[in-house]
Amino acid sequence: TWYDLPASDVEKIETYKIVIKHSKDIESNEFTVNWVDSLFIVSFNANSGTGTMNNVNFAGIYDLPVCEFEAPNGKRFAGWAIGSADALPIRLAGEEISISANTTIYAVWEEIPEYMIVYSTNGGEGSNDLDYAEEGSQITLATPQSLNFIAPDGKQFAGWAVGSVDALPLKQPGLNITINADTYIYAIWENIPVIPESLTATYTGTILAGTTINPSGISITLNYSDSSTEPVNAGAVEYWYNGQHITSPVAYVFGVELIGNL
Repeated sequence: TWYDLPASDVEKIETYKIVIKHSKDIESNEFTVNWVDSLFIVSFNANSGTGTMNNVNFAGIYDLPVCEFEAPNGKRFAGWAIGSADALPIRLAGEEISISANTTIYAVWEEIPEYMIVYSTNGGEGSNDLDYAEEGSQITLATPQSLNFIAPDGKQFAGWAVGSVDALPLKQPGLNITINADTYIYAIWENIPVIPESLTATYTGTILAGTTINPSGISITLNYSDSSTEPVNAGAVEYWYNGQHITSPVAYVFGVELIGNL
């Protein structure tokens, strides 16, 4: 192994061994000393980037630093080129190089990949939307209205499936996602809930004072928001007459007043 040491740090040389003077003498294992007369200037070139990095005075094995330059627009740091801007191989931060002369180290930049972002109507009306984003960037999921997507008949928007049409959980507009590949975003539609809007009750027969209701004459229908109807068991609803709750309408005996609605 070769070590480069300034002469001022070395007290004496023994065969394959030296003693380095510190607060306490430290005796090394056996190795060969390569004497150098002075340190060298290590400088850094932004190579179309911006910012500065301080020169370093050094000789010997040098660990390449983290890049402190700011990348040009649309590019990112790829590594260091030693001695010239096009020198190969490109070295990464933390790699070791040997400094035995004044050396300029160049930042090397690479294009940041761009990926497609495709919004799919997935059976709805409208046109699929295409956009692009840089790798590692975040996008905010759009609303279907902003993309002019229209739900199929009888359905409403439930959320976005990101990556595949069956991806779960569904993601809602306004959520940020990170783009690291071409990304397909599918509109997911669900049935519009049918909401009961009214109840229609009819009675076939005559109600006389002192009589009760004939159960077979009661007909109750539930009316939904989509204009559909559904018959309801007459025993599954509550009955009120003149502000009075009727527990069992078929057992209730009507009086002579016969006013109000049941």
